[in-house]
Amino acid sequence: PNTNEHPFQCGAAFAIMAKVYEAAGDASKSVGYQTKFDKLAVQAESIFEQSHRSKSDAEAYMQKHVDSLAAVAEKDVALVINFARRCDQRFPG
Repeated sequence: PNTNEHPFQCGAAFAIMAKVYEAAGDASKSVGYQTKFDKLAVQAESIFEQSHRSKSDAEAYMQKHVDSLAAVAEKDVALVINFARRCDQRFPG
């Protein structure tokens, strides 16, 4: 697997989890996931910079991952939760 994809894939998972916890009223977990997302978004931007691509390209690519994972979540919430747990292990803080 292309490890350059991991910040995008896990960033998408963290963005979704932040929204889930925000909707559930758990502000501290929501903020925690938002912080993890923000860190991965910066990593994703630097990956794109190394390829001479813009920050807006990185943001659009991240959004594509978020949209794809959100579509999966509509069909299989457990799959997305399990994926987010794996991302928590890969990117703990």
